[in-house]
Amino acid sequence: MRPSVRLTLSLVAGVVLVSLGLALYQAQAERHGLRHELERRSLVIAESLEKSAAPLVQANSTRALQRMILQVKNHERLAGVAVYDAQGKSLVETPGLKSTQAAMADALRHALQPHSGNGEFFRVGGKTMHVVARPMTSDTGPVGMLAI
Repeated sequence: MRPSVRLTLSLVAGVVLVSLGLALYQAQAERHGLRHELERRSLVIAESLEKSAAPLVQANSTRALQRMILQVKNHERLAGVAVYDAQGKSLVETPGLKSTQAAMADALRHALQPHSGNGEFFRVGGKTMHVVARPMTSDTGPVGMLAI
């Protein structure tokens, strides 16, 4: 093989490898940024919903709570919202969450750990989902938990 052909093929291979490496790095950086943005938005939604939901849980107003979480789910395009009492029993949840409950249980336990930042990614049905769990408290103590 002539030296000019080998040099040309080497240069083309080098350019392809560098381009591939940069594309992979850019995709990974974009994915990391999107995950961070999702975590931030989920936490903001959970904090705002927590303030509205805690009094309804204390008053045991499940109908108003159900209306509120359905409205938030539809407005924010969430996969679902669930509210649990202080003992961990489900009070209300949006339709469609039953299929993810088993996979979400471990993620909820981990999301409530102090070092987790209240969020956890998990896989269910071939899809990656994110759950944010926030304990709801009042002046008298813990009221329950909110999961988005």
